[in-house]
Amino acid sequence: MLIALLFGSLALAFGAWTVKLGLAGLPLLWPAVACALVAAAYALNRPSMVGKRADGRVPWPLILLYLPVLLGLWGRWHAVRAMKLEEPWVRVAPGLWLGRRPLAGELPTDVELVVDLTVEWHRAAGLEDLPHRWLRCLDGMPFPELYALRELVDELSVEARPMYVHCAAGHGRSALVVAALLVRRGLVATPREAEERLKALRPRVHITQGQRRQLEAVARTDPPPAP
Repeated sequence: MLIALLFGSLALAFGAWTVKLGLAGLPLLWPAVACALVAAAYALNRPSMVGKRADGRVPWPLILLYLPVLLGLWGRWHAVRAMKLEEPWVRVAPGLWLGRRPLAGELPTDVELVVDLTVEWHRAAGLEDLPHRWLRCLDGMPFPELYALRELVDELSVEARPMYVHCAAGHGRSALVVAALLVRRGLVATPREAEERLKALRPRVHITQGQRRQLEAVARTDPPPAP
């Protein structure tokens, strides 16, 4: 909700400047509308409003619509990456990696499946030949449909291929899914233990309260039968 309020406040500010400047302020309608739509997406927890498709791409008309916001998100991501505050990924268990959205050449060599949980990014360049699984989620938010998260964790918990699970930074959305996998695969006993293990490996991991409730709900679900 705080993110919704932030973008709502930005939308009002840009709108106020548009009114104050008259015709000269018309270009400010673009960021005002973009921020208002992002605020609505967060308030309703509707990542579908951003429009990432099943092939991992965001349609260009929507990129143009949201560009004032996306430029800020993308710029921040590249700035944090350039500061090298942490490694792009960590190996959590055999055949399981947690990390940020990878650039070409950054993926561990053994990976055979990529799990992309972003909604604000295209599929990472250079990974076109690798199988992908997608589940859209807004940054800092729980997944909008718990059943879809359960289905993804069910599928991945019996997946034999080495996999790389990522969101934008590798701290929240992807940490939730990897923590659920650790519990489902019997590598840890509880969601708390899973979260502590991830934080020990990647200290900037931060699972929000809403995400933690989903982690606990998925952890209570019986795992699928062995294939």
